[in-house]
Amino acid sequence: MAGVAVIVGSFFWGFGRFPRLLEWGVPAALVVGGIVMLRERQSNALGWRMLGFLGDASYALYLIHPMALTLPRLIIHDLALPATHPWLYVVLLYLIVVAAAIAIHLLFEKPMTRLLQQRIAGIRGWRKAGPGSRVRLYRPSG
Repeated sequence: MAGVAVIVGSFFWGFGRFPRLLEWGVPAALVVGGIVMLRERQSNALGWRMLGFLGDASYALYLIHPMALTLPRLIIHDLALPATHPWLYVVLLYLIVVAAAIAIHLLFEKPMTRLLQQRIAGIRGWRKAGPGSRVRLYRPSG
């Protein structure tokens, strides 16, 4: 709560009045720490599942963001000029890049991960570990 309060407060007192580490780094660490240290697991709530899904897609976002920002900037530039509508411009870019990351995650990353896991399991004779399952360990002969 303290981290969120400081971040929200910075909208009121203005940005750049304090060192960036104090204005954004410490509050962000407090927010992440608070979520990590929750007493009860919230995995069944829709919001938590959505956050988990976005977390899964975040690697695709990391990989494609330079390319995914270039094309929309060229297209959106005519619809919402950064100088006249900066917040609209940023929101549109954000939505397009996140949508692209989700698409890459669903259409490429998940199927490729599944395929590679199946191939590795077939080559090594491994199975996916689960409750009560036995996993054959790979031991090189010799």
